Parts: sequence; C-alpha cells; structure tokens
Amino acid sequence: MTPPSLTITLTEAIPTFMLFFTGGRGWSPCPPSHHGECKTFVFKDLASCTHVFVRNDEVRRPLQAPYNGPYEVLQWTEKNFLVWLDNRDAHVAIDRLKPAYVATEEAPAEQLPTYFKEALATPLPIPLEEAPAPCRQAPPAVERETRTRSGRRKNE
Repeated sequence: MTPPSLTITLTEAIPTFMLFFTGGRGWSPCPPSHHGECKTFVFKDLASCTHVFVRNDEVRRPLQAPYNGPYEVLQWTEKNFLVWLDNRDAHVAIDRLKPAYVATEEAPAEQLPTYFKEALATPLPIPLEEAPAPCRQAPPAVERETRTRSGRRKNE
C-alpha cells in the first residue's frame, strides 16, 4: 500500500506530463543531423579557365595519373561543364574537374634570374675516363680454430 502523500490523480498528472513533453522545463529536441550534405571543394579558377583536367574515377594501376587531360572547355554551367573529351562533347560534373594552366609561350631568357643565366652560360665539365680501381687481394688464409659442441678443438 502506498502512503496517501504519494498518490497522484490522473487530473493532476496530465498537466505535469504536458509541461515535460512540450518543453515547459527548458527542454528542447536535438537539432537534426544532415547526413546527405557533402561539401565539395571547387577551385576558384574553375569558372574562368579554358582548359581542365578530368579526374579518372576508375581503379588505377601503379604510377597512373589521377587526372586525364588537359581538355578544352566548350561551355559551363553552375554544376556541369561541357568538355571536348576524346573527339566528342561530354558533360562532366565540377567535382571531377581541376583547372589546367596552359602556358602559351616559353619564358624569355630576360625574365630568368641571374643565377639561372650564369648556370646556363657555363658549360658543364666533361668527366675524363676514370682509371679502374686497383683490385684488392684477399688476405692470406689463416687457419681458424673452432670448437665442437663437446669442447674439442678442430682446425679448418
């Protein structure tokens, strides 16, 4: 039997439970987690580049490059690029692309630093034929003394 002070009627219990479940005591539900949102890294120069590298998503052999290209960009949208890929047009998602910086000309010699100019001006020394190294002779054979497991001396 329960003491009379611990008995609660149903009419008294309902408001207490309502306060508990509606957050009346400062309780609030946890914010939902967003498992589907993936933040993809996009190069800032991708919107203005003329050529791109395309990531190869297949299983690669050892020492195989992860990107193919460079390929020419024909048209771009917010999420896809139209690329001239192996003699055909192909739509490629931006998360598979990397901007390619194509050099139009070689750098003239005037723009090279002075230490490069000096290094290019001095010819490299041509090594002379090296004399063969003298052969080392094996030291004379010395008899070694070994012992058997029982302790007897044995000459080899």
